[in-house]
Amino acid sequence: MNWTGCFMDASLHPPTHPRRPKSGDGDPTWVLLDNRAYITDTQNHTTAHCHTRDKTNKVQVTFFFAAPPLVSYFGMSFTDSKPTELGREPCIAAADSNLVLIFSVHGPWHKIYDRRMHDFYIYQADGPSEGGPSLKLLPHPTPDEEIDELPYKFDICTYDSKTETWSRQPALLHKQQHLPERPPESERVITIREETGTMGWVDLWRGITVCDVLPHLEKKKSTPLLLRYIPLPPPILPDHKLNGHSSMQRDIAVVGGRVRYVEVQMHIRPVSYIPGTFVSDGWTAVTWSMSTESLDKGWDRELEVHAHEVSTDEAVGFELLPELLDDKGTPQPTLERMHIGHPTLSLHEDDNTVYFMTKIDYKDHDQAWVIAVDMKNKKLQGVSRFAGAKRNRFFTEAYVHNSISGHLNMVQGIQGHLKRPGIPLSGSSSKKGPYTLLR
Repeated sequence: MNWTGCFMDASLHPPTHPRRPKSGDGDPTWVLLDNRAYITDTQNHTTAHCHTRDKTNKVQVTFFFAAPPLVSYFGMSFTDSKPTELGREPCIAAADSNLVLIFSVHGPWHKIYDRRMHDFYIYQADGPSEGGPSLKLLPHPTPDEEIDELPYKFDICTYDSKTETWSRQPALLHKQQHLPERPPESERVITIREETGTMGWVDLWRGITVCDVLPHLEKKKSTPLLLRYIPLPPPILPDHKLNGHSSMQRDIAVVGGRVRYVEVQMHIRPVSYIPGTFVSDGWTAVTWSMSTESLDKGWDRELEVHAHEVSTDEAVGFELLPELLDDKGTPQPTLERMHIGHPTLSLHEDDNTVYFMTKIDYKDHDQAWVIAVDMKNKKLQGVSRFAGAKRNRFFTEAYVHNSISGHLNMVQGIQGHLKRPGIPLSGSSSKKGPYTLLR
């Protein structure tokens, strides 16, 4: 596998799938979306355009959807730039409802941490009746609008699409709360309650920092925003050391009025570990949830599944998984011996399905599979190959659950981009007005 800086050759070769669902019902209401772009100028009904900062380069974004456990992906192209001029593949920085924030770096790979090289694009999904999807390049924040982070003292930066300006407001974590040993980080941002603008900045190793943002933004208060901190449930293994990329073992989502959380923990066969490898001895997955209306009541433990309990009799695509043999050539239980990680929650309400990435070895970046496990009935529902395996090392975050597909109406042919004023509020494609981005 060849690299050009941080840009991978595999990103020049989009998958031949996913395909549209055979039901003819159009795009699925939500998808597992590869969060790293492929470079392609292929168009469809999701295609949207804008220009780069210097106005000389046209940018195109297109999504290619399929129902889970297939992994959907998005393509991006620049008319006057070669892929090798990108410091890395454009990637999804955040997504909520009908909005996707895409992060792109232009310039040498060793400058990917230089904020002056960073560009952020907002893709908004609207059906053809509302003008079609749109793409917009965000202005850079001025130096005074950059974020300063000190222990338990934060700034919340907002971007107003109506005025196209950034603003900043201080935020403080309540001193009376039990706080983690180190300041929480922000790996995910979730919308907990739309009506109050209750947002959660998630550190998947530790907890959620919560703030009711909307009332303060509407009143333009200068007083600091008050943050609350909610610890995550205890780990499956109490003595488990928290290190590495958290998405290898954990996921979180807001579904049907509840904040849902899942953790998966692999077990290692005794005396099997040597530096750089180990033999899997099964795994345990546990789900938790709490009501978005009563966060103070904490988490409810819901379901627990062990690898040996999962029935594979009715699984669609089970034959795609490799047959594993021991040293004597004896077939081994596939789900117990394969390495597993990257749990991803379903966004369907009342759905207890969790999707996992599986590999023969966690270091393998040649092949991987996505499996769908019904946690309630302890059944393997389906298996698909993960086409982006060559771009994924270990079980680091390779795809995210995303509902952008549910906001794009299926139409025949290619829809051109229609520029229009006004952008719907995040959370509803039917409400017209400015959106607000939070950092």
